This record gives sequence, C-alpha cells and structure tokens, in this order.
Amino acid sequence: LGASAEEAECLTLVAVRRYLVGKDLTEDVTSEDEFVDVVVQNPTKFPTRDISKMLWDLAREEEPREDMIRRLGEEVVAERIDEFETQQLADVACALAVSN
Repeated sequence: LGASAEEAECLTLVAVRRYLVGKDLTEDVTSEDEFVDVVVQNPTKFPTRDISKMLWDLAREEEPREDMIRRLGEEVVAERIDEFETQQLADVACALAVSN
C-alpha cells in the first residue's frame, strides 16, 4: 500500500521538524512549502550546517523529497552560498545528487 500525498508530506516534516525545535518561530509549519518559506524568511535561525544536514536527511528518505530539496537548494543555498563552508557545499551537492 502506498502512502497518500498527505501522509508522505507528514513523514517528511517528521524528518525535518527537529530543525524547528527551539527556533522561537511564530509560524505553525504544517506543509513542505511552509517549512521552506520559514527557512527562507528566517536565515539567522537556520545556520548553514543545519541546512546541509537537512538536505541530507531529505535525500535519504525512502522517497527523497525532490521538490523540497530543489526549493531549499534554489531559495536557501543559492541565495546564501557565500555563508557555506566548502565541506557543507560538498554535502549539499551530494544530497542533490543522491535525491535525483
């Protein structure tokens, strides 16, 4: 039996919800799009080391969350590329490769 789209999205949020803990955010995140929006809108609360780990977590899901990974890559990593260390960028590249 396959998981519905809603169940799949919930499972993904479980994989990344730990990155929201202790962030003191006013937004209630209930979808992948909301999660990416929160990360984009609050760059100081999501250090680059968390972003690279988060992408790996998403890439290693049983069904990698390609759309979410792509959005994080385009809207977070590309916009903040100068903040990432070389190893973090290598991790991001590997996560992108593994997810496709």
